[in-house]
Amino acid sequence: VNQIETAVTQQVDAIVISPIDEQAPLPAARTAKDAGIPVFTAGNRLADDELVVSEIGADYSEMGRLNAEYVAEQLGGSGVVATIHGIRGVTFTEDQIDGLTEVFKAHPDIEVVDGGYADGYSADVGLSQTENLLAANPGRIDAIMFDSDDLAVGGIKALRAQGVSPD
Repeated sequence: VNQIETAVTQQVDAIVISPIDEQAPLPAARTAKDAGIPVFTAGNRLADDELVVSEIGADYSEMGRLNAEYVAEQLGGSGVVATIHGIRGVTFTEDQIDGLTEVFKAHPDIEVVDGGYADGYSADVGLSQTENLLAANPGRIDAIMFDSDDLAVGGIKALRAQGVSPD
């Protein structure tokens, strides 16, 4: 929010933001729009589309669906899949969850174990979240889905430390 307000004060030509929270930057984005400065979002949306000229990003629900379809296929339609999510409320995370949930509902022989939100996207939080997940579900998990590559890197480290092949 402070960065947007500073950009408005400096009368920049445009502002590109990647908001973690869809609501928090709304007043600052409104100020930018009122000042005639176009606002673009990258990766994550704002709650008010009227404040944004354009969003730069992927269809994260489709990404979640594609990933879940791949995992379901690899498991032959049955097994236990754990999920580890990044930050609660972030479009990147929540839309992926929507997509994978849709796919797994169509596969009744796949049990989904929610590994929770890691409150970040780094390898360190992926490592600790995976360690917790594995400790809570010893020998049960056939696949783990992560919201981001960095979370997965930490997860792979946790698997290897327990002698489990990441394959």
